[in-house]
Amino acid sequence: MSSTKNVRRVRKLDIPKSSIQNLPEETIAVLAALSFAISEVNALWRMYDSCKFRTTGNEDVDSAISIQQNLVLRIWSAKIFELSDELDVKIEDVALKDFLTKAKEKLLEGGGVALKSIVRNFRHETTNHLNVSHIKKKHLGHVSTAASTSFYFDERDANSYFPFGEEVVFAGCFNRTVGSRPKGERLPAFADWVSWILRASKALMPLFDEFLQEFVFKGREQPSWQWIELELRPGMIAGAGEQKVPLIIVEEAI
Repeated sequence: MSSTKNVRRVRKLDIPKSSIQNLPEETIAVLAALSFAISEVNALWRMYDSCKFRTTGNEDVDSAISIQQNLVLRIWSAKIFELSDELDVKIEDVALKDFLTKAKEKLLEGGGVALKSIVRNFRHETTNHLNVSHIKKKHLGHVSTAASTSFYFDERDANSYFPFGEEVVFAGCFNRTVGSRPKGERLPAFADWVSWILRASKALMPLFDEFLQEFVFKGREQPSWQWIELELRPGMIAGAGEQKVPLIIVEEAI
């Protein structure tokens, strides 16, 4: 068995526990929330880069691509939505409150009322909640007449997929949300949603760095950064878009 390892150099920051304990509790809470949310968003960003396949023109295959890719997009979008929503939290520190307000504006930048409706509805109706009554009342009437009613079964359960559910729950929600728009504007609305996800994700690291500088390090002894090497096993590192999350899992490698 090969013992080949790949190395990635990263900057590591160790903040002494005593330094964190000396911060105001609301600052510690914001630090924890931002750390948690940004780590999740970045993980989903990597997953999305690893599950993007070009469509093939074969509906049977393209349905599987769409289900897998849209799942990651919905969760990714919901995580950003939840973070932006929490930035409205009541904070006593005026400077910190101003920062959080600015951070929320930055995350929602470029997103008009229509886009915010898409983000909110995708999160509430297709990602964090699944409600049969809601589907019956709000989605069924917005399913395309060309919607797939196919169901694919594989002897390995994890490979099975059912486009019908995607057509009713996800596409139905999308069609209802943008239903007043001309048909030609619906695909651009989907593209706008994906663009917003990427744009908001790219804004997070600069915002986090600003938070650290202004509310964690300012007026205090700044901890030292160090370069470390992460030793990664084969498969743990790949070029952007190079390694893919497969659509089908088999018992033995092909």
